[in-house]
Amino acid sequence: MVTNGTTTTSDGTTIAWDRRGSGSPMLLVHGITDNRRSWDLMVDDLAADHDVITMDLRGHGESAKADDYSLVRMVTDIAEVCADAEVEAPVLVGHSLGGLLVTAAGGAVGARAVMNVDQGLELTAMSETVATLADQLRDPATFHATLGMIFSAMESPGLDDASAAAFTDAVATADQDVVLGVWGPMLDGPAPDVDAQVDAVLATLTMPYLSWHGMDPGPGYEAWLRERVPHAQFELLDGEGHFVHQVDPARFTARLRAFLA
Repeated sequence: MVTNGTTTTSDGTTIAWDRRGSGSPMLLVHGITDNRRSWDLMVDDLAADHDVITMDLRGHGESAKADDYSLVRMVTDIAEVCADAEVEAPVLVGHSLGGLLVTAAGGAVGARAVMNVDQGLELTAMSETVATLADQLRDPATFHATLGMIFSAMESPGLDDASAAAFTDAVATADQDVVLGVWGPMLDGPAPDVDAQVDAVLATLTMPYLSWHGMDPGPGYEAWLRERVPHAQFELLDGEGHFVHQVDPARFTARLRAFLA
């Protein structure tokens, strides 16, 4: 049975979420332009032995738009959903932007474990890419075409037709205000203190941490991550693309369970 919930955050934004299953708590967080339905292929499997919550980030799915899309604000949303749902020590799983958010939220919510699906945390290169396209992203006439170009490099060739269509539609109908709100800090290039901010977040990761990728996050990334999170597990399924969790949902849920075991 699926229970629908909403949380009104401390800044007055309504966050929509679903809950199903029973067992130890687990929160799944989607990526930019996506919504909580992106977990549909695996959520029933996980709900067999977990109390699973899937949430829509602010400005996505059925959650309300807002003025603030900062990392701190969205991490606060995760913490407030957990508090509202009376969840303690959840497993946090996030894809893409969600991977960054659950990484930052792990310490804040006292997570039992964190799984980051295909989100590199060395953000300088991504910031530089977004900055070179800032004018096209800011122009309503070229926004969707530019966003589509960015995401075309992240496609997963093994996606089923329904998932591939959902991805294409999500990009084609993405809300410009929301995307620019989330990517705002990168539009003018890497922030001077971005490395220090990432290091501060990673220093809070005392719980088990799995960084699971379908795209290579770059030369030396595994060593970079382990230098900051020595106990981190890193795995690359090269060539599977950005939506590696959707390519083979059974493989994803099996890997998540093995990680938690």
